[in-house]
Amino acid sequence: MRDDAGEDPVCKTRPHWIVFGWAVWLASLAAPFFSAANDVANPNDPQMWLGLARTFSVVATTATILA
Repeated sequence: MRDDAGEDPVCKTRPHWIVFGWAVWLASLAAPFFSAANDVANPNDPQMWLGLARTFSVVATTATILA
C-alpha cells in the first residue's frame, strides 16, 4: 500500500488503550451515583443523584468519542 507521497509505510500504528483512561475513570465515577439514587430514602433526593450520574455519563461518553 502506498501513500500520497509515493512512499511505502513501514508500520501502522493505533492509539494506545490508555487514551480511554479518562473515559473509564469518569464512567466509574457515574456508577456510585446511579447506585445512590436507588438507595436514598427521600423520594425527592434521587433527582440530584441521577443528575450527577447523568452528567458524569455524558462527560464519559464525550471523552470516549474524543479518544
